[in-house]
Amino acid sequence: MADRNIVITGAAKGIGEACVKYFLNENNSVIALDKDEDALKKLTDHSKLHCFNCDVSDGSAVKATILKAIETVGEIDVLINNAGIQKYSAVIETEEDEWDLVMNVNLKSAFL
Repeated sequence: MADRNIVITGAAKGIGEACVKYFLNENNSVIALDKDEDALKKLTDHSKLHCFNCDVSDGSAVKATILKAIETVGEIDVLINNAGIQKYSAVIETEEDEWDLVMNVNLKSAFL
């Protein structure tokens, strides 16, 4: 797959970072979204890489970021919804706000 505009969430580290490198190597434009702005800055310097600081659990931030991405590259061809988090604790010890954050990033962000 080449010459596509690909959005990758959770793009700054791990699987997301590997996807960024792979798709750039395959001659695609990559729109990298991550809430870790410092990690985004460490991604490969490439003319087809467009990095945006975005919390995918925030619907208005996602909408604004995607509109900026479309202004930058045109239509979006592919979405790799990679962002995800996990809080490791016993269910009885999990606070409601922690649970909400995990659900918003891991589940709700796919809807947004």
